[in-house]
Amino acid sequence: MRHFNSICPLGGAVFSFLSLICGLAFPLCLHADVFQTNTGQEGAPPITQPIQPLKDSGFSPDVHITWLGQSCFAFHSFKGNSLLTDPYNPDIGYPPPVIDTRVVTISNEHPDHNYLPAVSGAPIVIRSVGETATGGLIFQGIRSWHDNVKGKKLGPNRIFKWNMGGLRFVHLGDLGQHRLTAAQLKAIGMVDVLLIPVGGVATINGTQALEIVKQLQPKMVIPMHYKTDALKIKLDTIDNFLKGPYTVVNTGKSDLLLNSSSLPAKPTIFVMDYVHKNPTAGGTH
Repeated sequence: MRHFNSICPLGGAVFSFLSLICGLAFPLCLHADVFQTNTGQEGAPPITQPIQPLKDSGFSPDVHITWLGQSCFAFHSFKGNSLLTDPYNPDIGYPPPVIDTRVVTISNEHPDHNYLPAVSGAPIVIRSVGETATGGLIFQGIRSWHDNVKGKKLGPNRIFKWNMGGLRFVHLGDLGQHRLTAAQLKAIGMVDVLLIPVGGVATINGTQALEIVKQLQPKMVIPMHYKTDALKIKLDTIDNFLKGPYTVVNTGKSDLLLNSSSLPAKPTIFVMDYVHKNPTAGGTH
């Protein structure tokens, strides 16, 4: 395991990792500090508005990702697509994730994953297995279990996969299975960006999550659903997950900008920070 904290002052915070870090033949560039959520600059556009590439940066991002906390991420593409995963009830400790989006995916019916009052407007809500085409995107819901005994204790869980900006995303929701089945692996297919729970208790823990990463071999791994200073729910910290054999990049930010040519050549863990204040209220971080 190798840890990196790399910031390059190029029109904002730019995470740039050369071939000697991730085995790339080209730089991996991830941009942050674009929104009020992590700059605190007056007049910066809120998270619900499309973003623009940084001028003269040499990097043209296709997808913007924001971690709001727990398993809740906001995705925006430069083609106008938007998605929110697993909105949580703010009673768990994170700021209210009030977001305007076109699509919401819900992996399970627990209150830290299905809190629709967090979503403004009238989005399409996907909470089923099978294929759903909406909001300019095609989603595949894959049946899985919230525990390791085929749902007998905690019930079902839905894995969601979709393509956005030329990237293949997979959100594992509240996965409790210690290993994915052959059928699930076939349904998931190739993965560019994997969002995986690591906090144990009601999902897989850090050690078990490493086994899932080994099965899927994604290029980028973003851990979620673990204990932070804000979370009131009892979960494990991220520590055990970071003890695996993979390179770890501590971004220190709640936002990432990606494109299809900026991925590491081998599985790399990107640790994000959560949004510390409601982004629509102009909060910082």
